[in-house]
Amino acid sequence: QNTPVPSCPPYTTIDHNSHRAQLKLQTGPTPVAREAEAGRYLSVQEVAARFSVTPTWLYRHKRQMPHSQPSRKILNFPEQAITKWFAGRKGT
Repeated sequence: QNTPVPSCPPYTTIDHNSHRAQLKLQTGPTPVAREAEAGRYLSVQEVAARFSVTPTWLYRHKRQMPHSQPSRKILNFPEQAITKWFAGRKGT
């Protein structure tokens, strides 16, 4: 587990577990933790079922809605933002 660090004198060793803990503290929360802080994301199927729209409708109108599209085939909607968006739409 303990290995010498090349930039330090040969007698210096690092416990890898404590080193990882330091890196996590320095870099901040993990992507999963950031997503939990930002809220839950809903899939196209979840949004379609919750708001009684079709998946096709969601894809056609995605530019008007808060969404994240990490790839061409994946479309996600932040739960709080899309709920607020649909609530505002009911009044129009």
